[in-house]
Amino acid sequence: MLFFQSFIEYGFNFTATREIAKKGDDYQFCANYFNIIFFSKQFLLLISLVIYVLVIFLFSPFKQHHLLFFSSFLQLTVYSQFPEWFFMGFEKMKIITALNLVVRLLFTVSIFFFIKKPEHSFIIFLLYTFGYLIVNFYSFHYINKLINFRFKFPGFNAVLKNLRYSFNIFMVNFVPMLYNNATTFILGLLSTNYYVGIYDAAKKLIEIGVTVISILSRVFYPFLNRFNDKFSLYKRISLFTGLVFSFFFLILSKFISDIIFGEAFSQSVILIKIMAISVFFVSLYSAFGTNYLMIHKHDKVLMNLTLLVSMIGFILAFPLIIYFNAVGASINLTLSRVILGAGTYLFYIKVKSLR
Repeated sequence: MLFFQSFIEYGFNFTATREIAKKGDDYQFCANYFNIIFFSKQFLLLISLVIYVLVIFLFSPFKQHHLLFFSSFLQLTVYSQFPEWFFMGFEKMKIITALNLVVRLLFTVSIFFFIKKPEHSFIIFLLYTFGYLIVNFYSFHYINKLINFRFKFPGFNAVLKNLRYSFNIFMVNFVPMLYNNATTFILGLLSTNYYVGIYDAAKKLIEIGVTVISILSRVFYPFLNRFNDKFSLYKRISLFTGLVFSFFFLILSKFISDIIFGEAFSQSVILIKIMAISVFFVSLYSAFGTNYLMIHKHDKVLMNLTLLVSMIGFILAFPLIIYFNAVGASINLTLSRVILGAGTYLFYIKVKSLR
């Protein structure tokens, strides 16, 4: 579902946000552009449905749990309609936060009422679906009041042109799954569930720092599209945050592991130390990649760099995991992020010198 979610998002949270941030005063443009993005997503959703159905019925492990998979796709269908990119472009972050909080509260409370035994797992997706259905109705109503738009198919040419325009950013966001999510999958194929467990636990802890950097990036991205001169301020905030989290996880890895995971996950300490370094390089990528190169429309540069790093990460995952197990998986993730962050910074220096 996460793979298909990235496919349907197609980088619109960056390209569409960028356009709305720059032309938000032109409500006619916003109304037309909203329809282009909305129907582009419907087109991608239709492609996803065809592939999804084929995968479920062609592979028996999926077919056995078809109810679970179809309910997850229903959630994906409703979630993909949420116009987060629009709110980001208008810098209405409070609305996104409030709406997401409502969904999560409804979801959490509903679990205690509706989930009574393991066979009810599919209901979890239905609960999320219901929550985002309410959120979507409110979102469309709010946007309609703001720019007075009407749903109208813009034509296939407009949809295809939009997909071509966003392709580079789509690749930038989708391809890293080769070394990110695929590393966990390959570890599961070549190792035991125990090592997958300690790696996944350590990675989830590290992702706290990555998430904070990601939130900062999402908040500043539309703002920096309008005020490029504020980049230095954001750069300092992003790099400082990355540095603090890297040192925090590096120095306190054993203390954190003992408190959160317990003695059974003692081997995760070395994994946390290795992956701690990666947080700083994520902040490098966020600052110089997402919030500089992308804003200045150097999308192709980012795409080529991301493709190269993702292929390196995917290829190195096999020997590193075979010889070093979960440690190898951690090295692979860190190495990929180091190359991506450092590479982005070097391209930033090159582009900056030409401006």
